[in-house]
Amino acid sequence: MPIYFLKRRLKTLVVSALSTAVGYGVVTEFFFSDTPQETIESVINTTTKTVVDQVKAQAPSVGDIGRLIPDIGQITGGISGYDRKEFGSWIDVDGDCQNTRHEVLIMQSSVSPRLSNNGCSVTSGQWNDPYSGKRFSDPTKLDIDHVVPLKWAYESGAVQWPAAKKRAFANDFNNLLAVSSSLNRQKGADSPLDWMPPNPAYRCDYVIRFYKIARQYDLLDPQTAIDLREMRTRECH
Repeated sequence: MPIYFLKRRLKTLVVSALSTAVGYGVVTEFFFSDTPQETIESVINTTTKTVVDQVKAQAPSVGDIGRLIPDIGQITGGISGYDRKEFGSWIDVDGDCQNTRHEVLIMQSSVSPRLSNNGCSVTSGQWNDPYSGKRFSDPTKLDIDHVVPLKWAYESGAVQWPAAKKRAFANDFNNLLAVSSSLNRQKGADSPLDWMPPNPAYRCDYVIRFYKIARQYDLLDPQTAIDLREMRTRECH
């Protein structure tokens, strides 16, 4: 069970358990009755134990979690261990001095881009950002976005990948788009379930592309796959 799905499941369990607490009447007892303090404390203690027991009964065991997270001691505050450096930096696959960022800028420019004197970097061109629907000519205003974010991938199973596969994923052209820097940073490590491009004309293609890449790399737990297919149905009507 990938970490992303595990976190969602735990959240659901806690919300359900808290709903049970309300059902036991703790709030009503405390605010709207003359019940003695000792009785109130007894009700609260009983309800608290019930909530804890419910979560314990349904939540994954520590052993289950431990098999998914490299260092269980760092679980607080979100998944432990993610480090962008594990996925490496842009690489020059074909040895022409142009790294992945500039290869993407060259491929995705709608006109022949202008290169630096040494031919290693792109200095101008024309890019249609699918996220915003805007056109850019200055590459310094563009980021190269990972459609399936590296952190999301890590939390969904890439934590177990060898270093070479992580680097290959980070430089996979199918997973890269030249987009507005501000929107790339706004998106962060979110999937389509939490962030969608403001350009409605691209949302269908975005969900489809994310789904295909995540499935190709075996990063989809069953519930996330269902949620994304449902979103595809809504966006691609």
